[in-house]
Amino acid sequence: MTDLSTFQRKVALVLTALSALHVPVLVMIAWALERDGALVSLAALGFAAVPVMLFFLNRPVTAISFALAVTLVGQTSLLVYLFDGHPWQVEMHFYYFALLACCPVSATGACCC
Repeated sequence: MTDLSTFQRKVALVLTALSALHVPVLVMIAWALERDGALVSLAALGFAAVPVMLFFLNRPVTAISFALAVTLVGQTSLLVYLFDGHPWQVEMHFYYFALLACCPVSATGACCC
């Protein structure tokens, strides 16, 4: 890693993998909480598909970062939705902060303004 763009691309790859990993995790959470996971899994997959597609089409890291910000917030919203009525629902919203803290590392900062 010799320059900032290489670092940003690697971080974007890791966050893209995280967004793809969220799909089976959300499905398992829906199953464990006895919720209908079909719509949640389709939404999570749809969210994850965009940054994966942009990454493999070799799009600029800024475009990937914008897609990642939307994807990670969308998938976290699905997580909070799945925990509706559960005692942990309030705690689930803290995941927004953890994921949004990762976004500035992958871009020029444009997705954080």
